[in-house]
Amino acid sequence: MENEDDSSPYGTTVDRRTYAPFHQHFIIAKLDLDIDGEENTVVEVDSVAAPISEDNPYGLALSTRSTAIETESRSARDFNWETQRYWKVINPNRMNRHGSNTAYKLVPGAAIPSMLDSSSPVYQRAPVIGHTVWVTAYDDAERWPAGDYPTQSSGDTGLTRWIAEDAPLVGTDVVLWYVFGIHHITRIEDWPIMPVDIISFWLKPFGFFDQNPSLDAPNTMSDMGGHSRAEDTGR
Repeated sequence: MENEDDSSPYGTTVDRRTYAPFHQHFIIAKLDLDIDGEENTVVEVDSVAAPISEDNPYGLALSTRSTAIETESRSARDFNWETQRYWKVINPNRMNRHGSNTAYKLVPGAAIPSMLDSSSPVYQRAPVIGHTVWVTAYDDAERWPAGDYPTQSSGDTGLTRWIAEDAPLVGTDVVLWYVFGIHHITRIEDWPIMPVDIISFWLKPFGFFDQNPSLDAPNTMSDMGGHSRAEDTGR
């Protein structure tokens, strides 16, 4: 029978006198998107269900509410599951043939909230993990969102300092910092070699094209079909 000391409420017992603590992994993607040029704006989009009414008798109507992220001081944004929130990078000066702005859409994936106390040393060094998306005006010197030397610092020297400048973000060269990761509740199967975990997010064109671009793809099956029919008839 295993000793009681082998277990912990903060992790999973994976071997004799060995437990794997619960923890979180965070990855930050720097997305420097130039949609039809550098004059871009980031828009946060939420889905809204319309109440049942004469115009919506079956309660099926959905609409979207868009909020432009206008300055760096307002750029720390969080994923909202209830409204299926996403973000678009639009070019306010360019339109597709249907009259909407050309854009690309950031579809959140593996968006997890930080469960670290905000006073903890790790959070103090990297408060960037406290929100899902940040937006900054492009600056070539801004490369590392937790600062150049996060493991040797006692406070943030990265993103929260950058946005203190409160640069305008409308119709300019913007950068998105997408924070995603793994909420790792450890398993016995993770020991002694952890299997691969896969996390991702999507970038999708959203009115960037005038139509579905696959409609212009060559019909590669037409020639093959023709040869097959010839063979079937003996010609």
